[in-house]
Amino acid sequence: MATSRPTHLIPPTDDRFWTAPGPRTVLPDDLAGLASGLARALRVAGPEDGVVFASSGSTGLPKLTVLRREALLASARLVGGWLGLGRDDRQLGVIPLHHVGGIGMVAWSRVSGAALALDLGRWDAERFARRCEADAITVVSLVPTQVFDLVRRSFKAPRCLRAVVVGGGALDSELESEARHLGWPVLASFGMTETAAMVATERPGLRAPGAGWLPVIDGWEARADEGGALQVRGPSLFSGHLVAGEGNTWRFEPAPLAGDGWWVTADLAEVRADAAGQVWLLPLGRTDDQVKIRGELVSLATAQRELEGLARGLGLDPRRLAVIDLPDERAGARLVLVAESDLAAGIDHLAAQFNRRAPAYARLEGHALVDALPRSALGKLRRTELRRRVAGA
Repeated sequence: MATSRPTHLIPPTDDRFWTAPGPRTVLPDDLAGLASGLARALRVAGPEDGVVFASSGSTGLPKLTVLRREALLASARLVGGWLGLGRDDRQLGVIPLHHVGGIGMVAWSRVSGAALALDLGRWDAERFARRCEADAITVVSLVPTQVFDLVRRSFKAPRCLRAVVVGGGALDSELESEARHLGWPVLASFGMTETAAMVATERPGLRAPGAGWLPVIDGWEARADEGGALQVRGPSLFSGHLVAGEGNTWRFEPAPLAGDGWWVTADLAEVRADAAGQVWLLPLGRTDDQVKIRGELVSLATAQRELEGLARGLGLDPRRLAVIDLPDERAGARLVLVAESDLAAGIDHLAAQFNRRAPAYARLEGHALVDALPRSALGKLRRTELRRRVAGA
């Protein structure tokens, strides 16, 4: 006799996921064994309608974030209003449902009435492009790696597509331009698991005050403190985190929100409002990607963007190159260029160009070669794992 699925394992595509009582866990396969312990922890101390997400992690257990189902639906209502989603839209979901960006499309469909088709098998850029055309898809959500694959193979967007929301990492301005040249209506966005995905997203008709600036979605508030740390407030903030104890035991820690509802993120940003009252946000990396070299703060995200721009000019694949920091007894840290092995011939010239532009304390000091850069399933560089691999070589 078949056994019924535990309620915490009901998938987001099932109506009961949203309506039946009890917590839910949405985890990648390699963390599925933790699900029962996580559900028990939420039943004891967490929100009754909490959903557990595993944020991208590079060492040990990933950070486990808890969002109420109502927060996911509130985010969907804000996004739907911002993008004008409605019953005439047809969505195609290609991001796994254990990512907040993937489950977000299910929520978008639920609150807007837009049709939703899923293609959650192994990502294939050609199959995706063909299906968008065949199914008259109007709205999709992608990560930068997927946009890169479409551009690299010069696939043209079907005319039916009106919005390609890009999250899960920064969208390089040159890649964005190339995608639009091929007809892909890409909209860069900024958000995180703790905000149920998007806080700021491009929208046609809004003119940014400068490169990289993104408009904050109606319903969200954003500000930066004196040190540049981004603070946000809105209806889709997380409820807290689950922290691992001994064995498969977990402790719920409520979100550290200020009394007036503001949350201090680990991101750095500038925030400003224009004359019309639209608030704009310029992401500047994360507080935890800042490394001090000879007493000066250096942003690894900024160094990575500079490296990738130079690589494109030299005909090198920017997705196969990375900047990491390694300990240095004298300077505190040093920057190292890491490349996949078959790019070795162009590395010296690339490093020389980078160093001509960089201040003395932020120059590359050596390089390393690896067979392949470690990345998450959505293409995010696992920099901690790469540091460990290079340091141990």
